[in-house]
Amino acid sequence: ADYIWGKKIALFASLAWMTYPIGLWFLKNPHTEIPFIFFLYGAILAFIVSMKHRSLAYVFLAGLLLGIASLIRPIALFLPVVFILAVFIMMAKKMWWRKFLFAGVLLISYILMLLPWELHVYNETGQVTPISGGPGSSIQEGLIFAVREGKTQIPVPDEVRDIMERIKTEDLNTKTEIIRFSFQELTQRPIPFIELLSLKAVRVWYATAQGWYEGKLLLLQLLYLIPAVLGLWYALRKHRQKLPQIVLMVLVIGFFWMMAFVVLSILRYMVPVMGFVMIFSAIFLEAALLFIWNRVTSKRLSKVH
Repeated sequence: ADYIWGKKIALFASLAWMTYPIGLWFLKNPHTEIPFIFFLYGAILAFIVSMKHRSLAYVFLAGLLLGIASLIRPIALFLPVVFILAVFIMMAKKMWWRKFLFAGVLLISYILMLLPWELHVYNETGQVTPISGGPGSSIQEGLIFAVREGKTQIPVPDEVRDIMERIKTEDLNTKTEIIRFSFQELTQRPIPFIELLSLKAVRVWYATAQGWYEGKLLLLQLLYLIPAVLGLWYALRKHRQKLPQIVLMVLVIGFFWMMAFVVLSILRYMVPVMGFVMIFSAIFLEAALLFIWNRVTSKRLSKVH
């Protein structure tokens, strides 16, 4: 944050991140989020430096760090696509071959980091496999969040619950079967199925796998999300010169939102990018404090005169 937005916003964002209850909860458990966040943020910092200084060394480093992050948590497997898109956005005024050069170096370094693992898996199994298993079962589980056995019951409209019950009984083990079922529901029962998808999209920001404390988590998240939305709006209006960096942050947040939406819609998958959400919250906080300070000082000056 300091590298792009300055010390005040960096300080506010750091304080928010250091005191974020969900992040602190991960510190006491042996979860993979902690090392994943370290390498993810390192990759983003290296990428931003590479774009600012047009450095192939830093973009190569960004690809390596992304590869390590993906090996820790496969949710980042397709994140290089976002970075490559950001290359073309942040180097929009450069020659086309320079854009492809930076994008190619990023992709090559990313693949080089994944290659030893893939070779090891191939030697053990004789097959080329992705670093994560098939997502079919995870997608199906995410679509039945309110009717899963042994979980806290989550209130949803009856028609939405009926769709979940049908999904639960269906044998949807592949992405093709899930797409077929989804298309069928969209054509036959579009309103409740869209409502189901909308609930999934919103639940990403506060839900848990067990359905615990979701109301309290929603209130907690709103303390960060509402200022972040206002901060994003303010940044787009007042920091036009930093639009490429804003776009990069929004793309990364959107990527994790989309990935969590596709599989199990829970807050755990969004925690790694809450740090970027807090940067936008910090932008709003700085603007609000500056506005208050200017109002107070202007009133004092008017009284003096």
